[in-house]
Amino acid sequence: GAAAVRRWAERDAGRVAIHDAAALPGGRLLVALGELGVRVLARDGRVLAHLDQPATELVIADAGTTALGLIRRDRFLRVARLDLLARRAAPWIVAECDGGARSFDGDTWITVRGGEVLAIDATAAGWRALWGVDTEQPIRGVDRDGAHLAVVTAAEVWFHDRLVLRRRRDLVRAAADDDGVRVHRIRARPATGDWAVLRSQPGRDRIDLAVVVGDRAWLVGPGAPLGFELGGDLAAVARVGPDGVQVDVVDLGAAGARPTAAVALDGAAAVSLRFSAGGLTIADDRGRLLVLDPRSGAVRADVRLQA
Repeated sequence: GAAAVRRWAERDAGRVAIHDAAALPGGRLLVALGELGVRVLARDGRVLAHLDQPATELVIADAGTTALGLIRRDRFLRVARLDLLARRAAPWIVAECDGGARSFDGDTWITVRGGEVLAIDATAAGWRALWGVDTEQPIRGVDRDGAHLAVVTAAEVWFHDRLVLRRRRDLVRAAADDDGVRVHRIRARPATGDWAVLRSQPGRDRIDLAVVVGDRAWLVGPGAPLGFELGGDLAAVARVGPDGVQVDVVDLGAAGARPTAAVALDGAAAVSLRFSAGGLTIADDRGRLLVLDPRSGAVRADVRLQA
């Protein structure tokens, strides 16, 4: 059956919109606040450091000791380096870049520009590519898991191991838009060589969202999609709910895809999701920051960001 929905009331909110967030080792939290910069928080919400670099997206190093802060400036991406141990930050580069992976190994960041995938030296003074490939196709996204990389193009998924192409798998059938089915997002699982599709399933009186892996599909529920993340066998889907945003977590490895957690954030219109070793981080535009154990639904952190 469905997981019981835990609800955060509209009045139970902070005062600063959170654009992106991550749980760091040791229980610390990192939040991107747009033009207000980046903050490092303790698990109880105390501000440990303020990093004065604008960011709406975070790219977290695997060790959790450094990060990149990104913000869009027209067709350019402004990137800052964040030293989370020394609690210092500095601007790095403004590059013509469409985006990239949400994590990196601390040295090399996988980015996308047009149909190209570029491995950028994150330690260099300037924007320097160490490796690159032109897929000659529009790129839907890149997903990284340690040494494994998956590039999702319009027609294929390219799986790499340590930047060596191991195989290309046809995506046309999974991404087909037929019989009213609409594909919203495709997220790859680089280590297992497959992917999950978030798509709309038209019914008689409503549009339902479903997560599809191979020939198996699991119904999530109705509502326009706002976010979709994978963490191993776990999937998190954010959708428009009746009173704000609802986030549903599903264990794709269980028989019948067992729902493990459901969160309703009343009054919210935007949300960010991120799986890490610390759990599932959920942050919204009403200043709420949650860290859940994605398998049990237990709340590990529950913070309201004030001005």
